[in-house]
Amino acid sequence: MTKNELTDHMLELDNEMSQVSMKLFEVEELLESKEAEHRETEEKLLVAKDNIEKQYEDMKIRIISVDVQDTDKTTKNEEGFCKYYGGKSFYISDEQINWIAHTALDFSAKEEKDWGVIVAFHQIPEDKEEYPNAVRGLLRMLSAFNKGERYKDSFRCETNSFFDFDLDVDFGK
Repeated sequence: MTKNELTDHMLELDNEMSQVSMKLFEVEELLESKEAEHRETEEKLLVAKDNIEKQYEDMKIRIISVDVQDTDKTTKNEEGFCKYYGGKSFYISDEQINWIAHTALDFSAKEEKDWGVIVAFHQIPEDKEEYPNAVRGLLRMLSAFNKGERYKDSFRCETNSFFDFDLDVDFGK
């Protein structure tokens, strides 16, 4: 191989390496973009709440939608993904359970008190091993609402304070 052929071959290799480097750079940019989209989606999930209330004044019916996957989306597992995600963790946050108790089930401003309430869940609230206290607390609170009684409950999670809740509501007023 002559000196010129060697130089040409080295230039070709250099050009190919530059192209590979550009492709790697494009892949890195794509990965960073996807990671940013993932972070943005997680941030949206953090602020999204399924606290929905709809009422029909003429029929005196209020419909409440409860998010039983209201979990801590900030804690990551070993792989860097949400540790507590919907589908695995059934939970209702302190914020949501208190919103239901003190806002959605509050009929004090209504002249007529004999309203019907429909509570809808996008999953069946059941007694799961992981964080069942809030689901049980919600079901017991709804029972107290039906009976017009006071309900007081609290829960402390040893591993994550996000799952703590304090509830004190009097439906007999």
